[in-house]
Amino acid sequence: MEAFNTSSCETLRQTLSLERVAEIINQGGTPTHEPYEVAAHFAYEASLAAGHLSESRLTEQLTTLADLGADFDQPAALRAAKAIAMHKLNI
Repeated sequence: MEAFNTSSCETLRQTLSLERVAEIINQGGTPTHEPYEVAAHFAYEASLAAGHLSESRLTEQLTTLADLGADFDQPAALRAAKAIAMHKLNI
């Protein structure tokens, strides 16, 4: 399994394609992150990259991953993405 640095938005956005993220999710995540957590981090970071962080944008990112065949718990990923946003943005 491939690890990625979840503390750096730039790292994930710049080094992994959407297809690669879906592949990592389908391989069972990473040694430190469950598949839904990988999806949550990607949704959060992709939303930030697009300049619009909202529940609908997070949902859109997660739906895109699922449409590519990524198999993860979408409700858990959305909850985790919102928690990441609240933590990172000190909300």
